[in-house]
Amino acid sequence: MPHGSTEAGPRAAGAAGDGAGWYDQPEVAEMAALLDTLADRYRSMSEGRLRARTPSGPSRARAGLELARALALAAQGLEFVAAAPAPQAPASPAEAPPQGWRIMPEAGVFSVGDQLAVAAHDLLAALPAVAPDTLVPGPESEDAERTARRQRTARRLVADCLAAARELERLSR
Repeated sequence: MPHGSTEAGPRAAGAAGDGAGWYDQPEVAEMAALLDTLADRYRSMSEGRLRARTPSGPSRARAGLELARALALAAQGLEFVAAAPAPQAPASPAEAPPQGWRIMPEAGVFSVGDQLAVAAHDLLAALPAVAPDTLVPGPESEDAERTARRQRTARRLVADCLAAARELERLSR
């Protein structure tokens, strides 16, 4: 599919409707465009560039996979909240989808671009069903810094995903 196509990719998620007005938000538009660009960039990278280390340590492929995993977990949290009846929406960070959190598998360095595209699409497709100030759960973590962010508003989740995408963009040049 050509770059920027409305048939598939992260930007296509907005076409399904914008019930919560998310697609009017500049942060969401920037995130969708950046994730689309990153997916294309990763799809066209050579094996040497994918395996090359970033200044912070992991390879570009590992950094891309970590972002794809974070986006997928964010989408799962949004989907969980959207599926919960309003009076029983998640009230604590410990609540999680009944099937548990699904972690995107490591499928090889050449799969990272596609994994980014799929995770971005899922995240953008889940946004319209959730209001910006809705609390969204995330997976448990032993890391003290990440544990504090297990539950955050959908607006904060978007800001965090955008910041992570910007960082990956910087690392993948």
